[in-house]
Amino acid sequence: MSLAFSCNISMLFTDVKVLNRFDAAAREGFQAVEMQWPYDLKAGELAHSAEIAGLEFSLINLPAGDLSSGG
Repeated sequence: MSLAFSCNISMLFTDVKVLNRFDAAAREGFQAVEMQWPYDLKAGELAHSAEIAGLEFSLINLPAGDLSSGG
């Protein structure tokens, strides 16, 4: 059995711009990434950055709504 880990690029590699975090994740050996709130970026840019780095998206969170009211 092989294990593959996904890293959350919303929380990791915060010292670099978001679109550069894909390369950072790939350099660290990850095969997939997840992202909490990618909605201020264009889907095509995200997909292209993941593809160039050789990564898959394993998770993209849905919009949470108003968290203070239980959204």
